[in-house]
Amino acid sequence: MTHSESAVQTPVAAVQAVEAGVRFGAITLARHGEPALSRKCMITSDQYRDWWGRYEIGGLRAGQTPPQTLLTAAEGAGAIYASTRPRAQETARAVAPDREVLVDALFIEAPL
Repeated sequence: MTHSESAVQTPVAAVQAVEAGVRFGAITLARHGEPALSRKCMITSDQYRDWWGRYEIGGLRAGQTPPQTLLTAAEGAGAIYASTRPRAQETARAVAPDREVLVDALFIEAPL
């Protein structure tokens, strides 16, 4: 166990870590914006695979803007990550347009 792992186990250890100059950061998770492909449709089970395929490669519905609270959180973030899904990457670019977005499949919530 590293020092930073043990430092978060008890309140006393956390105070000692702060006094020692150990910094803790926040992890902010955000869902992507609303997809361009509507999820409000009637399809058969046979049509679902095609619909899901289009949903997975689709982007965001036009005209959306991220909430100010998310923009503010991103300004102070040490890194911006997104999944490999286009809608997640579009959201990250909208939240932090001048920042590098680190893309990793690890952040796909439920690959089907």
